[in-house]
Amino acid sequence: MIRALNDGEEGAFLQVLKSTPLYGQRIQTLYECYGRFPALCGFYRFAGGAVSVAGPAALIAGAPEDPAELGAFLALSGVQEAEGDIPVLPGYEVQALSVMRFSSQEGGFGPRRDIRLAEDPGEVLQILKNSGMAPDPAGFYADFCIRRNHGRLQVYLLYEKGAPVSTAGFYSLGEQEGYLSCVATIPGSRGRGYATALCAHAARQAGQRDI
Repeated sequence: MIRALNDGEEGAFLQVLKSTPLYGQRIQTLYECYGRFPALCGFYRFAGGAVSVAGPAALIAGAPEDPAELGAFLALSGVQEAEGDIPVLPGYEVQALSVMRFSSQEGGFGPRRDIRLAEDPGEVLQILKNSGMAPDPAGFYADFCIRRNHGRLQVYLLYEKGAPVSTAGFYSLGEQEGYLSCVATIPGSRGRGYATALCAHAARQAGQRDI
């Protein structure tokens, strides 16, 4: 049975998230950032798992006993894309997800680059837009700042001739896990190993947090 998270259930809810790597961490980040604003992101429980719903997207931690019930719940909630530890849900298609493990050791990624911690989400947003991505500007800016203020975000920019041309970062950071996302390089600067260098740098920095 899938039901909304109620008062007094936070402890059990967070315990479920800790027992479901990757997606549990991502849902926990959303909960820490938006748990007090159910209109922006809803949180639900089922036996052995949890669900977050934000607009047309959902994250699922744990596998439900009845995938058909979960599929119907997501459809009624207006969800178009769902990620999680789940089998194929009725009405949804499956896309492959890459789970990477980075070493925090230096080496193997070419020469040193001009990489800096992103302070202005506007610069990150511009690279994403120039790379063909289309995040909502206001939503991206607000989410970036909220995650950063909660210590759940580390995003980097790579500069070429003084201008930012590539970005990558962890948009959900926990003690042992991180979700790397929004990896992009503007068209004119591709093929030079910038994204690889950024991912490696982000992994090294996150490794200092025992991720």
